[in-house]
Amino acid sequence: MTGNSLFKFWEGVPAHVKVHPDDEPVFAAHGKRALDLDCLPTPYYGPIKTAPIVLLYLNPGLSEKDKEEAASEDGRQFYWRQRQGSESLRSQLNAVKKSWWVSRTKRLHPNPEYLRHRLAILELCAYHSKEFVDWPLLNKLPSSQAAREWATSTLFAEARSQQRLVICLRSAKHWGLTPGTHSGWLFAPHVTRSGYMLNNDDRRAIVDAAERVLKSNIES
Repeated sequence: MTGNSLFKFWEGVPAHVKVHPDDEPVFAAHGKRALDLDCLPTPYYGPIKTAPIVLLYLNPGLSEKDKEEAASEDGRQFYWRQRQGSESLRSQLNAVKKSWWVSRTKRLHPNPEYLRHRLAILELCAYHSKEFVDWPLLNKLPSSQAAREWATSTLFAEARSQQRLVICLRSAKHWGLTPGTHSGWLFAPHVTRSGYMLNNDDRRAIVDAAERVLKSNIES
């Protein structure tokens, strides 16, 4: 799976659909324990086709807002635009509660309004949960296979050649990475369970890489 194949996988999935058609037989055969299929799938968000910085996570969290957006036309359209791969992250201006990614990226750049156009998140599992316990499904869901194969074949190559900065902040082993290692600008730092980088040499190297890749993005 190379090039735009991840986006082609999600292409044509209507805005209201909560489970990718290719994933439905897997859930029918194997069930699920904690994944909430009443929310809209979120395989990635932010301008992932062009973002100079990409974060790797396990799966999106779960809140009442996720369910509300799945039931609203505005929410469905926003998630649909996110799946096209070019939509910026939500604006944080006047937000009463900042999005979760703001606190995890403040060392990469202090201004979320600047960063939201240059940051994307790729999830290994597209479906929401408060706690992830459905580990066997990662090797069975076509959507998870599409995410991992695209990352391995395309995104990681771009990071190793320092075209993009890719930081794995959750479940490095399931992404095929070794915690505490890096290659070019592909980093799998040691992190907390919530996805915060530990204060060590890896974090300092990542902050330096972020400054360089964002500067390069401006100049280009």
